[in-house]
Amino acid sequence: MIVKLHGVVEEIFNDRLVLNINGVCYEVLCSTKTIEAAAVGGEVILWTAHIIREDAQLLCGFLSYDEKLWFREIIGVRGLGPKAALSILSALSISDLVSAILNQDSDVLTQAGGVGKKGAERIIAELKNSKLLKNENFAPSESNRIQSGLEHDVIEALTTLGYDRTEARNAIMNVGSRNFSSTEELLKATLSSITRK
Repeated sequence: MIVKLHGVVEEIFNDRLVLNINGVCYEVLCSTKTIEAAAVGGEVILWTAHIIREDAQLLCGFLSYDEKLWFREIIGVRGLGPKAALSILSALSISDLVSAILNQDSDVLTQAGGVGKKGAERIIAELKNSKLLKNENFAPSESNRIQSGLEHDVIEALTTLGYDRTEARNAIMNVGSRNFSSTEELLKATLSSITRK
């Protein structure tokens, strides 16, 4: 079992790195964040998950052990494989992923390429009792919890008014929820943003 790799980046592709370790090259699937942090000729240390299937062996790499832990959780969800898990970790920070699961916000999870509404709902249903959610390292900060709660309340209000959830989320991102301290203020600003279009 390969647990960690320390080597020189030989090549960089959209979804993988080629690492040269003492003349032996390993192809490692990675999240976008990991790939963006790499440079050809530079050294990198990656935590790895070695996936063995009947038809293939995959090596997935992560800059942090926390990212590896969440990767393992995600691929444990029925119907989700390594590429979908890496897509989620590319699109979302761990704190955003945790908030989405805790708030049962499937729309956030569908931001990841290849994850549809049903897949997102399965992630929430199967990971809502994950032991990782009880880990203080992954708990959203108080300010993040408040912002998440505000956004959730405003999205619910807007969908009740007939707006699409994706449109509502985009409008909230446009106005910036961190600029507001109450649901009423954020809702008013978001509605103004939508009606100005």
